[in-house]
Amino acid sequence: MIKPSIKTLTLKSLINFLLILALLTVVIAGINFRALSTSAIENQALAHAKLVRAGLTAHMKGGIIDKRDYYLDEIRQLHEVHSLEIIRGPAVMAQFGAGTDHEKKIDEITAPVFASKQPLFIIDEFTLTPTIRAIIPYIASREGNLNCLSCHQVEEGTVLGAVDIVMDVSDYQRWGAMVLVGIVVISAIFLALILMNTIRAIQKHVQQPLEKLIRKADIAYRSQVPVKADQFETREFVHVVNELNLFNNDIIAHQDMLRQKNEELEALNYEIESTLRETVYTM
Repeated sequence: MIKPSIKTLTLKSLINFLLILALLTVVIAGINFRALSTSAIENQALAHAKLVRAGLTAHMKGGIIDKRDYYLDEIRQLHEVHSLEIIRGPAVMAQFGAGTDHEKKIDEITAPVFASKQPLFIIDEFTLTPTIRAIIPYIASREGNLNCLSCHQVEEGTVLGAVDIVMDVSDYQRWGAMVLVGIVVISAIFLALILMNTIRAIQKHVQQPLEKLIRKADIAYRSQVPVKADQFETREFVHVVNELNLFNNDIIAHQDMLRQKNEELEALNYEIESTLRETVYTM
């Protein structure tokens, strides 16, 4: 079985780590951008609702409230507005009547807005043309220039009505997609740069020095000359070179001792052979 190289193991571990990091980055960025986009969309819907409120109040104070449909039609012509409807509250109906046929009645979706006095936002983002439906209550108040209590005989804090507006949010979806694509592209570029730099670092500081050490060790063993440690840049390879030189010195010392023992053995064999020859001659 072929064992993987250091470079392969390092790159595999690094790629797994970087992919997880990139995925977490994209997910966190997507969640944060979605939250920002949702807040921007809701603020835009609130701005349109305030514009409608200001216009209706101005029509009422100017005595031309019966012509409000012209104003609302102009608002409906805005390119991001799909629909715009006014919901008259019970207190206003009690004072001014049921209103026109163009005004919307309270239903099961809009009723909670009158009860809680809080805006309701319904975002449909998983379609080709994503939209937001904002149901925003108009609450009677004396504060600001739009003093509702000057025309409406209700207590402060009473819900006078609500605006039900549906707006196109395709632009926000496109911006979000562009941001996510940009994050993915940038992450991929950084991932590629990190991998390239890692491969270069492994080749420069691990693979090449290791191949060089193997060649130098073979030359040092054959020529019985120690490897020079200053040829290597990293502390780990310098330590390996020093240990290799010590190992070579031990081998050389054992070889010298073995050579000396062989020479002594040859001398002893020669002496034995000479003694036997003389003995034979004597006999």
